[in-house]
Amino acid sequence: MSERTWMQKSGATPGKLALVGCLAVGLVFVLWNQVSDETVDQHNSPQTPPPEQVAPQKQPLVPNSIVTEQPSREWPQMPLESVIKNDPFAKPAWYLATLTDGSQSGDESALLAEQQLEKLRKEQTKIVVISNGERVATIGEESYRVGDIVAGFEITEINMDGVVLTETGP
Repeated sequence: MSERTWMQKSGATPGKLALVGCLAVGLVFVLWNQVSDETVDQHNSPQTPPPEQVAPQKQPLVPNSIVTEQPSREWPQMPLESVIKNDPFAKPAWYLATLTDGSQSGDESALLAEQQLEKLRKEQTKIVVISNGERVATIGEESYRVGDIVAGFEITEINMDGVVLTETGP
């Protein structure tokens, strides 16, 4: 029976060992540069006394002469169109297109569209809010914005008179 070598026991290969060696050299180089920069900074500053004479002092993080007001931490304001266009939760157009059933004839789909429109007319638009370019309409219990789909119709405009709907593709 042959004994396994340390390379076989550890799963090391020449490629893995070369990679570990390169990473070790890179780490030593970075550490050496950090230490040498700190040493140069300490030797080049003529105002600092020798280390044995320095007493630890607590200094403020920001000098009193530089204290400024903190910037406002308000939420950024974005136009509604940009928010709607970049909505990560919006369903993609290809998915919305699959929701319509293509097995119906033209007359059946027209009848179904008319029924859906009549249902929406009965629910009526309860509230239309237009503020800072944002337009929101409430139909029944749901709130909608321009671009939303309602019963197979896309909301193309919300104005003070109500909601303008256009029929989506087949």
